Amino acid sequence: TLSCIMRLEGCEDMKYFFADDFIVQNISVACYVAPGTGTPIHKNRPHHGLVYVTAGVTYFRFSDGKSLKTEEGDIIYLPLGSDYTVQVTPESSCYAINFDISGNRVFKPFVLKTKKRRFFCEQFEKAEQTWRKKNGGYLMKSMSQLYGIIYDMKHEYEIGYISKSDSNVLLPAIEYIHREYADSVIKISLLSELCGISETYFRRQFQKIYGTSPVKYINNLRIQRAKELISSGLYSVCEVAFLSGYRDESYFSREFKKAVGHSPSEMAKE
Repeated sequence: TLSCIMRLEGCEDMKYFFADDFIVQNISVACYVAPGTGTPIHKNRPHHGLVYVTAGVTYFRFSDGKSLKTEEGDIIYLPLGSDYTVQVTPESSCYAINFDISGNRVFKPFVLKTKKRRFFCEQFEKAEQTWRKKNGGYLMKSMSQLYGIIYDMKHEYEIGYISKSDSNVLLPAIEYIHREYADSVIKISLLSELCGISETYFRRQFQKIYGTSPVKYINNLRIQRAKELISSGLYSVCEVAFLSGYRDESYFSREFKKAVGHSPSEMAKE
């Protein structure tokens, strides 16, 4: 709808951020940026960043021509390596968390317009306090708080920008996938039947809501489980394949390498 489009800035961009189960490797800083402070010009940003706007209006203009506007209650994601300028109103202030993630992840900047403003403000404030006070274990606590913020952002994104009627239609299939992905051969025809819709419509709605095909969604779950099982060091590659929902070890190895970048055997040796 038009209202949804107007409310979203970079909806497609944030979809890829929230769909990626990246691992936070390090937090470089969690801080409060008071009115009248902060740097207006940023070159080759050294970290990923999440910024919660506590007051004022801020304009972010990126070197690729993209511009984003934030207001009180918004959260903006700023990518690693980005170049941009910041223009603020006199009362502008924010909380910022800069962090590093695993792999060569490249996401585009986006703005999430939160509904639970007080909740997110408190979450960012707690993260800033944890970092500033530096009590014993503060690094682990800060990491936990950042994961919590990202989790709640993802939840807000899903309930805010996916029509409830659309997501409810696919709920029987999603519940079945998460229950059976490691134990059964899952046919799309069965999933569409569980939802009471045609296979064509099911595929189209699934892509629209989850940003990927049903097959890729299932495969992502299986690969994630396989990575966990390999990391445990308790299973052979053949056992990992079977426990992750694959009935053919060769096919599993090909799919794993395609998704992860190296074979299951290579990962097991690391």
